[in-house]
Amino acid sequence: MSTAEQLAFSISTERRGIHVLLWDDQEDLVRALLALFASLTDVATHALAVSNDEKDLLALRQLVETRIRSSEDESDWEEDLESPRNQLWILFLQQASSKAVGPWLNGWRRPISDPPGALLVIRHADFGPFQRNAPD
Repeated sequence: MSTAEQLAFSISTERRGIHVLLWDDQEDLVRALLALFASLTDVATHALAVSNDEKDLLALRQLVETRIRSSEDESDWEEDLESPRNQLWILFLQQASSKAVGPWLNGWRRPISDPPGALLVIRHADFGPFQRNAPD
């Protein structure tokens, strides 16, 4: 559990960046997420499960676009704390989705890492292929 608590401390302190939670056993993942959420008392979150499905990739694209500023929404950018753009994104990358999701994430590092950041939850066995498909 100390790893989950350290991750929560890092997320709470930095308030930006891309963090990764690797998992092997589903029960360990559940325990780590419970410890993480218990430690993240002052951080609003927005979770999204992402697979190879086109609708999931579209939902991910729409989420990323919420952090891309345009001149017309500049005035209310900081005000809407309920907006996903002002929440820590927890992106659950489903098994074997790295070939579709990895290349799409490539090049979007800035909006994904913008405050308050993002947490990628990836099965340990899929992390190598994910890194090869999203080297950015």
